[in-house]
Amino acid sequence: MRRATLYLLAAAVLLTTALLATLLGGGGGKSAFEESAGLSPQDALTVMVEHGANCFRLRLFVNPKPRDEWGGFTGNDLDYTIALAKRVKSAGAKLILDLHYSDTWADPQRQEPPAAWRELSFDQLVEQVYAYTREVIARMREEGVLPDIVQVGNEITCGMLWPWGKICDVSNPEEQWNRFTALLKAAIRGVREGAG
Repeated sequence: MRRATLYLLAAAVLLTTALLATLLGGGGGKSAFEESAGLSPQDALTVMVEHGANCFRLRLFVNPKPRDEWGGFTGNDLDYTIALAKRVKSAGAKLILDLHYSDTWADPQRQEPPAAWRELSFDQLVEQVYAYTREVIARMREEGVLPDIVQVGNEITCGMLWPWGKICDVSNPEEQWNRFTALLKAAIRGVREGAG
């Protein structure tokens, strides 16, 4: 098995980051915070920027249901994400796009592929990851909200798009790592080509 060397890159600029996932979902686009008792409600994004936040992370699901099984908002589709990204960019903040490659939450315990991708062969899945990523980034570029940072996969400690890209608790680790890296490379190529 080949060993991989990981490098940690430090940014020259300190980013004060917040995850904005449901800002438009909870209040029909009118989410507001109050800074302290007695003050009028203000736009949540404005309050965060005024208090030093300069970077916001937006998650993107492939084809989410409007509500999860507990009734919570999960509508982080591309149109929603672009609308929120426009607010982030107009506030002068940096944008991190977090691609989950799932219709719902992806984390170390759950990396479900989108329902529409589940019957694909591995080669088809690699091509789909590339095409989807390229289309997302190209659309964001066209809308004037090209992300400053793209996070390819969410919490991918044990891989992504299981079972194809799973790397923990597997009987064939070298093969699985090769699949996982092929998926990552396809996504990265999609980011680069979509950005133009």
